[in-house]
Amino acid sequence: MKIKNENIIAGVFALIIIVIWMWFYFYDQKNLNDLEVLFVALSFLGVIWAVVVQKQELELQRKELEDTRIVFKEQSETIKKQRFENSFFQLLNVHIERQRLLTFDSKFGDESFYVLIKNLDIKKETNSLLRNQKYESYEQNIKLAFEEMRKDPSYISFITHFKNTFVILKYIKKSSLIEETEKSFYFDILKTQHSQSELYLLKLESEYVDDFPHLDYFDFFAEARHPSIPKTPPPSFSTHR
Repeated sequence: MKIKNENIIAGVFALIIIVIWMWFYFYDQKNLNDLEVLFVALSFLGVIWAVVVQKQELELQRKELEDTRIVFKEQSETIKKQRFENSFFQLLNVHIERQRLLTFDSKFGDESFYVLIKNLDIKKETNSLLRNQKYESYEQNIKLAFEEMRKDPSYISFITHFKNTFVILKYIKKSSLIEETEKSFYFDILKTQHSQSELYLLKLESEYVDDFPHLDYFDFFAEARHPSIPKTPPPSFSTHR
């Protein structure tokens, strides 16, 4: 708008000069030579004016191009994020549906994970008695019991379910469609779909997934613990049993 106003002023100024020149040319030719000198000077000023106006127009064009580039970048980031979220929520919906259909010992969904934990505890205690491993740590006994439980045919569907979870985790971690600072948000969304029992079993299962333990998953398993274990276990918890 500013440049447009300046162009109007320049046009009016040029029109006034033309009118003055025509007046002297037709009605006062005696002073025409002096007027021509004045016009030369004014023409020089006009050239300077044109250069200044053109510079301002170029600066305005550069600013408009920069604004367009910023808008295009924002639109591109939005499109990439939408692509990521479409895939993420599709995977999440499949995960939730599979989770709902899981069954173990006549229990479905979240209850089946709780029953699995109880079954794991029974195997742990049984193994400790049979193998006289009372001096092994709690974690070692759990690992041995979990290895045995994984061989149970009824557990196969849970392995498949957990693999789907790992696929989602890796998709978030390795995606280039969103910023690194945004990834923890989607990890949290996924985490909220897991009960404490499921999260604990998922942590145990992660040891059997190639390259998974070596990746940073924003402390996805930071709060994963046995449901019967308090959030802050007593000092004697990890001692010999």
